[in-house]
Amino acid sequence: MTEEQLDEAIHEYAMRETEVDFRDWTTAIMRLPPSVRVYYFSWLLEREVCNGGFIHFFLNFWGRLGNEGASCFEALGSPELAAVIQRAVVIFWTEIESGKYVDKEGYEVELAVDPLLRHMDDEFYRLRQEVDTDRLRRNYLREHSAELMSCLANERQS
Repeated sequence: MTEEQLDEAIHEYAMRETEVDFRDWTTAIMRLPPSVRVYYFSWLLEREVCNGGFIHFFLNFWGRLGNEGASCFEALGSPELAAVIQRAVVIFWTEIESGKYVDKEGYEVELAVDPLLRHMDDEFYRLRQEVDTDRLRRNYLREHSAELMSCLANERQS
């Protein structure tokens, strides 16, 4: 299996394993084997942040896994990106838990909190160019290919 095929197979596997009621999606992600979770969730977090900033990530149901996202980038070998994600987690959840937004609609929360996260977006975008996240994931894929292939093989047997 080529790296591209393995990449595609891992994404398909992760999507099948997490196709649940979205209220339980975070549990489904955490049930993924660790190597699959690191590979898939790092990709998902990056895609979401690049699609609308950290506010987009946090206001969707996977935003509850911000700390896990930081851990995933740490496992990929990018403590710099992990640190940016962790700072964004602190900013977002400190603001949300302040109680200011109890009676607010989602768009109102977005309008109020997004400006606090924009500098984190900029830092994330800059760093992901410097560290080449695609290369990090390819390296991770190579280093964990046996474990990842085993997950796929176990699925086929079930």
